[in-house]
Amino acid sequence: MKDAVLQELWKAKDDIAARDNYDVRQLVESLKAKEKTSGHEILDLHVRRKGGLTAAR
Repeated sequence: MKDAVLQELWKAKDDIAARDNYDVRQLVESLKAKEKTSGHEILDLHVRRKGGLTAAR
């Protein structure tokens, strides 16, 4: 018997992949576009400053 939570997670993953034609580059571009319009502060974990992490601009 498969876990219902895992089945839901796999379905969400498959739906997202299908939306972007199973193309990783297309998926990245659509996520970047969504990120820009989300209204949320974006953190770049690769950028480090003295004193901690900073928000990407």
